[in-house]
Amino acid sequence: MAVSKHQFQLLSEMGIELWQPRTAETAAGALPEKASEEKPGNQFAGKVVVAAEKNQQKITPPDFDALKAQPLFHDILLSLGLSIGEVTATEEHLDLGLLHWQFNPEQRLDLADKVLITPPIQVLAASGTLKRQLWQLLQEHSL
Repeated sequence: MAVSKHQFQLLSEMGIELWQPRTAETAAGALPEKASEEKPGNQFAGKVVVAAEKNQQKITPPDFDALKAQPLFHDILLSLGLSIGEVTATEEHLDLGLLHWQFNPEQRLDLADKVLITPPIQVLAASGTLKRQLWQLLQEHSL
């Protein structure tokens, strides 16, 4: 069940924490980060930071006005149970409440640690394969 940003804020104010299911991939992805935090000399420490920096460099800022004109964007929001008014645009991502959506110029999709990374919406809309992968990814994570 998707929770809107407003609902999440209300629950947080009441001190109610939300439980989120973790897949094996998500749980395994978190281990190297914890290991690098616990042991400064860990072999993964530099690799995790470098990978994160590379991903941040490739992220393109969302053009919220252009997104609002895309029917696919509205379909995705509808499938997540959100309205356009519940979406907040920042320089790096779209805030969908419990999920952050980032756009990457590469043709890859990823959903981990509450961050959805996709190609720009125009590229998604033009590719049936990418749309199919997006819907499967959202379904896998019960979003």
